[in-house]
Amino acid sequence: MTAETMIQTTGLTKDFGRLRAVDGLNIEVKRGEAYGFLGPNGAGKSTTIRMLTGFLRPNIGSIEIMGKDMLRNPLAVKEKVGIVPDQFGFYPLMNSREHLDFYGRLYGMEKKRLLARTDEVLGLVGLTDRAKSRVGDYSHGMKQRLAIAQALLNEPEILFLDEPTTGLDPQGQYDTRQLIRKLHAGGLTIFVSSHLLNEVDDICTHVGIVKSGRLVAQDSIANLQGQLSKAKGVLVSVSVCRPGELWPIVKGVQGVVGVDPTGPNAFVVHLDRREAIPELARVVASSELGLWNFNEMQLSLEQVFLEMTGGAR
Repeated sequence: MTAETMIQTTGLTKDFGRLRAVDGLNIEVKRGEAYGFLGPNGAGKSTTIRMLTGFLRPNIGSIEIMGKDMLRNPLAVKEKVGIVPDQFGFYPLMNSREHLDFYGRLYGMEKKRLLARTDEVLGLVGLTDRAKSRVGDYSHGMKQRLAIAQALLNEPEILFLDEPTTGLDPQGQYDTRQLIRKLHAGGLTIFVSSHLLNEVDDICTHVGIVKSGRLVAQDSIANLQGQLSKAKGVLVSVSVCRPGELWPIVKGVQGVVGVDPTGPNAFVVHLDRREAIPELARVVASSELGLWNFNEMQLSLEQVFLEMTGGAR
């Protein structure tokens, strides 16, 4: 049995005059995934997330959210999703309880359930103690937490987040990532648009990478790393005890195709086969340089991103 598809777009395209911001995107997100949407500045990330959440209509293409057509029945879709935008639109004179009550009534939530759910989400985001403070007096981090509380109020099945840690200090970024991981661990499907690769690597299981409005890669992070590793060969990080040249020592090892120095005592060795690793370790360990540290390298999400986008940031 295949996992339920929660988000699917077909040929999604958006033009602004002569500019094609999004060009034929085919995105698929399964239930329970934490999907990171990556791309250089101007790649169409924000435009895409606005179409997925019903704030923009595409020129061409379709959007299905949990099997429902977003373009034909947007209200039915919005009942099941939560949205954390990149900019807040709070009423500064309201406190957080008043704010959540206002939006809960817009959702048509029954009063008793709304009161209980308000307590739940304020506790989840750590705002219970400041629930009666005016939102206008909140820090940026507190407003971000209130935005997440609001997005969770209607018990959504999908949570969309657009640049969720932009403008936050390091502690705020850490707290927000921890909260998103907690929500995902609880079964919520997450869609995160971000330009922070370390954030996506920390939060997400799957990614879609866009460049110039087009999808250039989509898979689990592990699969994309594996595909790139296979294309580039095996990389081994080697640290030695004494400075020196490693290439003359290892060039005779069958399977070694190159060495890149990364420091006076550190190297990356390129192999064309994993079977060469034990012999490489033996040769380095028995050399005059001595072996200090030896690890097969896992290509990072940053390396995958740069490879897929041609080095654009």
